[in-house]
Amino acid sequence: MATSLADCLLIMWAFYNAYIVHGHLAPHKRSGHRLYTFADFLQDCVTGLICELQSPAVKQHHTGSTESTCLCNIGVHFSKLAPDATENNRCRVCHEKHNRFFVAHPDVPDKDNPHPLPKTQTWCSECKEYWCVREGFTCFTDYNIKKQYWW
Repeated sequence: MATSLADCLLIMWAFYNAYIVHGHLAPHKRSGHRLYTFADFLQDCVTGLICELQSPAVKQHHTGSTESTCLCNIGVHFSKLAPDATENNRCRVCHEKHNRFFVAHPDVPDKDNPHPLPKTQTWCSECKEYWCVREGFTCFTDYNIKKQYWW
C-alpha cells in the first residue's frame, strides 16, 4: 500500500502535536538537562512502536543482557550485594548521567557536575550492573524500567 506525501505530513503533524502536549506535561528544557527536541521525541516514539520488532542483536546491552529482558521481566531483577564486589564499583545510572552532563556542558569543571559518582557494592542479580542504593535515588528502578534511564 503506497503512502502519499499528504498521509506522511498528517502523521508528522500528529507527532508534532503530541510533542507540544508532552511539553506541557514535562518541560522540554529542564534544569541540568539538555533540550528535549522534537527529533528526540520522534526517535523515542518510533523506538517505542517498533521495539518488539527489533532483532535480538539490536537489543543487546553491552553487558550481554537483552533490553527486552531488562525492561519487561521486572520480577526477575533483584538488587543485592555483589559476591565479589570491591568498593570501587560505580553506579551505572549515575555514571551515565555524569558523563552525559559533561558532553552537554564541556566547560563546566568536574566539581560542579550536579550528578555524583557514588561507589557501591550493590548490583542487579540479572543485569550484573552496579547501582547506588541511597535515599532519593531510583537508579535500580530507572535502569530496569526506562529505555533512557539517564533522564
